[in-house]
Amino acid sequence: MDASDKGLCILEPSLRQYIRVRFTPAEREAFVSDPSANSINVHEFQSAILAALHWGPIWAKAAGSQPVHVSFWIDNASAVSWTQRRSSQQPLAQMYNRLLALAEFNYSLVCTAKHISGVDNVMANAGSRAWSRDDNLFRTCRLDGHRYQSSLLTTISRNSGMVLRQHAVASTTFAKYYAYWHQWVQFSSFMR
Repeated sequence: MDASDKGLCILEPSLRQYIRVRFTPAEREAFVSDPSANSINVHEFQSAILAALHWGPIWAKAAGSQPVHVSFWIDNASAVSWTQRRSSQQPLAQMYNRLLALAEFNYSLVCTAKHISGVDNVMANAGSRAWSRDDNLFRTCRLDGHRYQSSLLTTISRNSGMVLRQHAVASTTFAKYYAYWHQWVQFSSFMR
């Protein structure tokens, strides 16, 4: 997996699938305006979380009742550390750690991370930079015509933030929040 300022790419070789996310111009502007919240470290970590949320049900189904060990190969030392320790001072990384824990619990996964040197991460590097014609990896790997890309992956690439937010709170917790919100709205209407 890899991230760049243009997007991110996650490879799942056992399923022969990948996810490529192209950041929107608005997202890229947000990265510039608040670099501490939107660092490359966070984007590298985001790719691991997206993989766990997307492929978690498939991995769980294939393993049956046994927990599945998933090893993320990431070329960013901070993202590897955040995954291994489940700890970070970075607020967005903290949220991603909670999402990873939720995916592990829901899909009976055990997620770890290992470091891969950037020079050896050629396929993922090329995928995350596929929209940058001036990058020297642009011609190395054009994944557009790859037959394993599903329509769901295309949908994810259009709106990755929405996918991550959908899994930010467990459905039971969401139902409780909704009930309290509904109660508050009713109470507020009486107070007018």
